[in-house]
Amino acid sequence: MTTRSYFTLSLSLVLLLFVGSCKREKSTFSGQDLTSNQTNEQINTASILGSLEKEKKTTEEIIMTKSYYKKEKNYIIDYKYPYLDISSNPSFKKFNDFISNNYLSTNVSVKNTLNETKLQCNLGYTPSERHKRLINYKIYSQENIFSILLYKANHYIDDNQSSYMFKALNFDPKKAEFINYNNIFKNGSEIDMLNAVNKTLTKYKKSEPQYEECWQLDLDTFQQYKNNFVINENTVKFYFDDCVICPFYSGSYAVEIPRSKISNLFL
Repeated sequence: MTTRSYFTLSLSLVLLLFVGSCKREKSTFSGQDLTSNQTNEQINTASILGSLEKEKKTTEEIIMTKSYYKKEKNYIIDYKYPYLDISSNPSFKKFNDFISNNYLSTNVSVKNTLNETKLQCNLGYTPSERHKRLINYKIYSQENIFSILLYKANHYIDDNQSSYMFKALNFDPKKAEFINYNNIFKNGSEIDMLNAVNKTLTKYKKSEPQYEECWQLDLDTFQQYKNNFVINENTVKFYFDDCVICPFYSGSYAVEIPRSKISNLFL
């Protein structure tokens, strides 16, 4: 083999080794880079999820449950009620004071338990025979509005007989103010809202057996209960006491309307 041929062959081998080395380095670098990116993504995802979970937990802890129990010879009071954490916002005291003044005062609670006569139908029992009052609550929204339903059960001497009443509380956590119908819906919209309630009731009567014996609301009655609603991002739900829209034995108390159906009534 001539010197020139040997030189050409050697140069070819060097070039092949260089190209192969470059390919291996490029392949190795890409694999490490991908692994590094995946690790970083996992860390970021875990961090984001942890942050969201922490935020969610904090929001849930703003509304706490407290209890009030009193037992005497002729009555029992057993309440579970919402309490806003004033360490999150001192202005929440306004909400807590409302609950305390209207439900936790012993004199008020005993009087309501034994003497309340608000129901619009005859259950076959006199108020003096009411011997147990329960209160519990349900949270419908915790975003821009704390929308909370208090439901009150009155148990009579006959344990098979009960009556139910409801109180909806809508509270703006930023302004620390209670919200009523006129804060959310247009002035003078009551007739249109009543029509929406009655239209929904008619639909219920045709499709849901427990509403079969219910009846239409009149404007005067709706005016009494127009502030008794809970609201979330999808619906507005009006609550009525026993015998207001349905007989007490039906177990039906509420009318739920999609917000999209009454969007023109919002402020």
